[in-house]
Amino acid sequence: MATLARFNRFSAGAVWKPREVWFEHAKPKDVTEHARIFRAPVRFGMPVNSLLLDRRLLSLPLTGAKPVAHQAISEAAERLLAMDPGKANLMQSLLSFIRERLCNGDFGLNDASRHLGISRRSLQRKLRQQSSSHRLLVEQARRDLSRCLLLGSEATATEAAYALGFSDPTAFHHAFQRWHGMPPQAYRAAKIR
Repeated sequence: MATLARFNRFSAGAVWKPREVWFEHAKPKDVTEHARIFRAPVRFGMPVNSLLLDRRLLSLPLTGAKPVAHQAISEAAERLLAMDPGKANLMQSLLSFIRERLCNGDFGLNDASRHLGISRRSLQRKLRQQSSSHRLLVEQARRDLSRCLLLGSEATATEAAYALGFSDPTAFHHAFQRWHGMPPQAYRAAKIR
C-alpha cells in the first residue's frame, strides 16, 4: 500500500493523501513510519486492508499523464483478449482475467479463484493437470503485453512496468531481459528499424 500511495503522489502530486489507511494485522509497537508514509490516520485490526479516499481525489488530473500511452495499453489488452476463443478453457479464462487486471494488482490466485467460482486448491490442481500454474500465466500475460506496449505505443519502460503490475520498474527491466534477451529500450529500437 505504501507503493500505491507513493505512485499516486507521483502521479497526482503532493495533494494526494488517503482519508484513512486500514490494515488487517495488529498494531505494531512503532507506527511512526506508517504516519510518515501515508500522512493520514492509520488503523489496525480492521476487516480488510484498504486505502479510504475522498471522492475528489478520483477526479484529480494525473501529472504527466500520457493519454496516448493509456489508449495504446487499452487497445493492446483488447487485441490480446480477442485472441482467446469465445468458449475459453480454464487456462484461457484465467489468462484473460489476469490480462484485464494486471495494472490494478488484483489478479492474485485468491482473486482468480473467486472470479472463476472455484476454490483456490481446485484451481491450482486443475492448472497442475495442464502443466501450468498461476505464476506461469501471470508471466505469460506480462510477456505478451510487454511486446504490445513497447511496440504499439509510446509508453516508457516505467509506464509499461506499472501497467503490467510490477511494483518496481527494475523488476520489469530484469524480467523483460529474461523474456526477450535484451532490455526494453534495445528491443524497441531493434523492432522499429
